Amino acid sequence: LKEAAGSVGSIQIRNRATIGGNLCNASPAADTVPALLIYNAKIKLVSTGGSRVIPLDQFLLGPGKTTLHPGELLQTIILPLPTLRQAESYERLSRRRGVDLAIVNICAQVIASGKVRVAVGAAGPVAFVVEDQSGILINPDTEEEVKNEKLVELMQIASPISDIRASKEYRQAMLAVLAKRALQRASSQLNSKKGL
Repeated sequence: LKEAAGSVGSIQIRNRATIGGNLCNASPAADTVPALLIYNAKIKLVSTGGSRVIPLDQFLLGPGKTTLHPGELLQTIILPLPTLRQAESYERLSRRRGVDLAIVNICAQVIASGKVRVAVGAAGPVAFVVEDQSGILINPDTEEEVKNEKLVELMQIASPISDIRASKEYRQAMLAVLAKRALQRASSQLNSKKGL
């Protein structure tokens, strides 16, 4: 989440903005959304009529669209504590470093049980999470070609568009590349935590 938050806009924006604002803007390319989805974030919405807590994946409906009702505010982001040893990593691709929306952004999570989760942004109308419980993606004995094929298969759920930042074909091709990078870093972090 720290890596993702450090990618939002410019230094000036990061000093004035909030993660809640990044969510309520409902951009498919929002940098903090994949990380928050990986952590199974929930959000608390409040109004004069009361409050409600919903999972983040039910809050975002499409570009610029959320389930916020008139008069509601996002008050709290709730991050459950992990129950298993895990590690995460964030990767982002943009046309230039700094103030630019992501072409694609990914947060990968590896769990000691072998489960892998990848949250993907800027590759459809809303960010989404894919999971693999086979263990092959973090198994050091699995051939790279097999891992690459599995990542390409997992990323087929994406429905990227072509726009000024990139073509849909380029976005689709980069999903597996970024997912592989993020998984390698997350796996390395998980292995370094073995003694914890």
